[in-house]
Formats: sequence, C-alpha cells, structure tokens
Amino acid sequence: MQRTEKGDIAAMKELLQGGAALEDRNENDGRTALMYAAKAGKKDAAELLLESGAELKAKDESGKSALMWAAYSGQADVAALLLDKGAEVNDKDSYGGTVLMKASVQGHAKAVKLLIDRGAKVDEPESDGKTALMWAARSGANDVVTLLIENGADVKASDRNGRNALAYAEVKNKGATVALLKKHM
Repeated sequence: MQRTEKGDIAAMKELLQGGAALEDRNENDGRTALMYAAKAGKKDAAELLLESGAELKAKDESGKSALMWAAYSGQADVAALLLDKGAEVNDKDSYGGTVLMKASVQGHAKAVKLLIDRGAKVDEPESDGKTALMWAARSGANDVVTLLIENGADVKASDRNGRNALAYAEVKNKGATVALLKKHM
C-alpha cells in the first residue's frame, strides 16, 4: 500500500505481475490500495489498479469508498476518474455522510464543483440531518458555501437538533461565513 500512496507505478506493476492481491486491506482501517491512491491523488496508480481489476465500490471499515477519500483529500482529478469508471456520486458512508460532504468539510471547491456537475444531491442529509452546506459553514469554507448556495442548497435547512448552517458558522466563530449566510437567509 505504501507503493500505491507514493505512486510507484513500476513497483506496483511488479507486485501485480507477481500476484499481489488487489483487495488486500489495511488491518487497522480496512482501506484498499485504490483508496490509498485516491487519497494521495495518484491518478496513474488508481488507473493501474482499476485496469488490474481493483474493486471500485469497496468500502473501508467506516464505509468510505475510494471516491470519498479522493473528495475528502481534494483530489478532483482522481475523483473524476473514479466517477468515469462508475463510482456513485451520491454514495454514503456508514454514518450517512455523502461524497459531497467529504469535499465540503475540507473546503475543496474544485472537488465540490466536480461532484455537483456530476449530479451530487446538494441537500442530501446524513443520519443526523447535517448537509454539505452545514459542514462547509462549520469549516468556514466560504468558496464552498457559495458554490453550494449557487447550486440550490437550502440555507434554512436544519439538522435533528434544529441547527442550520448559520448556527454551525456562529458556534465555530466563522464571522465571514456568518455574514455570507445572512445575505442568503
């Protein structure tokens, strides 16, 4: 898996030709080589793994797929590759978190735009009712907040505890985000 994260294509080819198992998982978190390549932004490694038969829709112990790891890490090029190969843009992890949420919470605007362009549901809630907008607001990711609002995110939506995006921005002292959200309330 280290070779995958580093994008060492020659070593990866050698291991695959030697019969390395594509679906071996990290014993600590259940991640596959494809997940590590996606998280590290190693597009060539991800392509090689997919061409060799890696399971595109495999999930780690928390239910995250390679696409989720790419989105969380802001690896839009790898995310695009995975979507082109059939990854589900509205996939959810074990907690109901979406791919869009993974990119939004980290403030990865390029990945957020890609996911929205590919059909991500902007207001899809996770199990406790939080949306991508709430996660972006909580992080103070104003470019992502703007993108989500421009693409129809409901600024008044509330989670199970009655908190909306504005409340999350206020609790985390994200003044610029608070001002941005108030303009859209």
